[in-house]
Amino acid sequence: MNLVRFFTQSLYDTALLTTGVLCLVNFTSVYLPNKSLAQINIHDVSSWLQTNIFDFETETLFALANDPVVRIAIADIKYACIELDLTALFSFRSIEGIMNSFSENPEDDRKNNWTLLREQLNISRDFFKPVEEFSKLNRHAKPFGQLFSNRQICISSAMIVLQRYLHYLKNGKAKLDSNKFPEINTVEEFGMKSF
Repeated sequence: MNLVRFFTQSLYDTALLTTGVLCLVNFTSVYLPNKSLAQINIHDVSSWLQTNIFDFETETLFALANDPVVRIAIADIKYACIELDLTALFSFRSIEGIMNSFSENPEDDRKNNWTLLREQLNISRDFFKPVEEFSKLNRHAKPFGQLFSNRQICISSAMIVLQRYLHYLKNGKAKLDSNKFPEINTVEEFGMKSF
């Protein structure tokens, strides 16, 4: 269904952009083969999300969501689910935003910030390789067909990093205890369903 919305939106964008008009296509129902209408919510991304990642009570999660880095990371994960051709890009952007928060100075070395993120959140370098690889073409404006399994890995990666970052914030920005949060090397290690 998302593919139908995506291609329809692309058609409208192509036709209308040259006239100076922008619009968003919004599907509310679909005509089924049995000639009935079924209501749909094209932006319902619940099936994409691994809800077992977030181990917080609602009140705690809302309090932590006031952090601007967290708000942007959450928005990027939402767009990763909705914008099918940009899943890898928005997933990586969510992670990159969290990485940038490990420095007060925007001039700091990115390599150092990545090291701090990995050390503070107990996440290995290997964990980031799939989402980095899948997002590279997106980040350089080279479209490619993203498989559902690749999208799921990217989104789950961003959610796991966000989950660890939320614990980091809850702990007063202290390094996560490796007994409670052992180093993670792959999305599958976190208990994600097999891709």
